[in-house]
Amino acid sequence: MSQLLFSMDGRIGVKQFWVGLASGLASSFCLAVVVGLVMGVGLIAMGASPAQQDTAAYVCGGIVAVYAAYTQLAVTVKRCHDQGRSGWWCLLMLVPFVGLVWLVLDLGTQPGKQDRTPR
Repeated sequence: MSQLLFSMDGRIGVKQFWVGLASGLASSFCLAVVVGLVMGVGLIAMGASPAQQDTAAYVCGGIVAVYAAYTQLAVTVKRCHDQGRSGWWCLLMLVPFVGLVWLVLDLGTQPGKQDRTPR
């Protein structure tokens, strides 16, 4: 699972793409809950002011957001590789709806087939 979520190398099909997206989302949610509980209980126990609690919540939210973005980027880059394209094509995801449809379509290539040219 760590190879799926954290490595930008390799190729994945449509099924693994959806598994990766769901796994990344679930792990981000779990991380947010754990960090929120630990920080909330810790700050309340230390007697932190509401302003300090808000600042800590923003920092923790930022950390979870970076984690979630990286895992989703890793899965998306591998899906681009499966389609025989550079990982930079994942920037197409910034175009609403079009990027997701393009990634979900099973345009994958056979390993080793994309390098063959007819002679």
